Amino acid sequence: MTYKYICTDPLAEKINYEYSPYLGKLFIDQWKNYRDKFRINNKEAILSLDSEYKNQLDIHSEKIITKDLIYFIKSKFDNHNKDSEYIKESTNWLIKRFELTKRIYTNYKKTEKGGKGIGEFRDLNLYLDFAELLIKTYKSFSHLPSLNSLIKCLDIVICYENILNKKQKLRLSNIIKIESELFNNLRISYINLLNQKKTKEITKQNQSINNFTKFPNVLFIAADTIRSRGYAQSLLKNGLKIKNSIIIKSKSNSIKTGKSTSPPIRSKEYINGIFNPDPQISLKESLKKISDNITVFESETINCKSIETYLKNLKPNLIIYSGFGGEIVSSNLIDMGIPFLHLHSGILPTFRGSTTIYYSLLKTAQCGVSAILLSSQIDAGNIIKYKNYSPPDGNCNLDYEYDTAIRADLLVDVMLKYYKNNFKIKSEKQKINSGETYYVIHPLLKHLAILALN
Repeated sequence: MTYKYICTDPLAEKINYEYSPYLGKLFIDQWKNYRDKFRINNKEAILSLDSEYKNQLDIHSEKIITKDLIYFIKSKFDNHNKDSEYIKESTNWLIKRFELTKRIYTNYKKTEKGGKGIGEFRDLNLYLDFAELLIKTYKSFSHLPSLNSLIKCLDIVICYENILNKKQKLRLSNIIKIESELFNNLRISYINLLNQKKTKEITKQNQSINNFTKFPNVLFIAADTIRSRGYAQSLLKNGLKIKNSIIIKSKSNSIKTGKSTSPPIRSKEYINGIFNPDPQISLKESLKKISDNITVFESETINCKSIETYLKNLKPNLIIYSGFGGEIVSSNLIDMGIPFLHLHSGILPTFRGSTTIYYSLLKTAQCGVSAILLSSQIDAGNIIKYKNYSPPDGNCNLDYEYDTAIRADLLVDVMLKYYKNNFKIKSEKQKINSGETYYVIHPLLKHLAILALN
């Protein structure tokens, strides 16, 4: 087997990193052997970005010349303690543009949502400039989004190695050497952090449930995913009965994010004392035991007229929401004023975005979950409760088991508190301007996060 995150033309056909399989140490070796093919062993690694660049950035222009922006940010590193916020904010702006398109455009036009790429996107010098900026940002601030994008950026550039000139190949080699150093340093610091925080959850005692705790005005909206299965099983396990439930199915054979056609076999019933739902038990089977009314919508999405009409007629006091991964609930539904309870894998606002269970492990040696009320902004809603969890051993599936288990665990806590508070939700506003936004983690960092747990 060889390193698989390559393709003939990645700027036309994006490399997919979502739900990447875990292969153990084999994957680290594959990555290392693949990268070594492009290393030139003759000079110490240096950054070409350190050379002078004379163009000035017009910060008031609606059009941003990407090279000017990169070198303007670079100039701020001379006084990075004073300009740290500008450096991180501007680098994050570029990272977002790159992560959304897997391209770096020569120019960007400022928009309300940030910026839209215009012009050419095949200038490989620009990708090398971007990679070197990411190295500087990560070295200065231990900024994991920069390291994550750096690895993805190198995946792209290496695919075009055969058309690079001699100078570009040397730059690429230098960046690969530094990438390896940064990865090894992160591995050492992560292992040290794990050793400092070796604590385990206290095993919860199972209680026999004679009567259900009933929630007559709560609606469970569940896409047909492994996570939704986990939520339903945990509610059942703890004797919580939700009167009405919706199952959202996909008519097509396409696999939505988070929807698996062949769910993994459960590794064990409890992980760190947390109930680990069985991914192979169907969603409908569990819902039949906790809901009086189950309605199925084969709409592929929550954002459809039929579900909107259903909500208007039912008028629930609270919605437990477990949708397809990455799907954003429309403003039409949010503006109805019904609270949508969402369980986010990560302590907010520190860990916003995607695959944050892995970033949280690498940064804190812990996993976290935040219960929030959905708002029009992603991961920005009011916080009901958050909780930290010890890392699991590496023998379970973090994507489909532990991530689901800890979210479901906090869901049960929140619902019991909601019941005790006479069906009232208490929440606090987030500090929107703090924290970090993360994007789908590169398999290399994902493997690091898991491998060290064994």
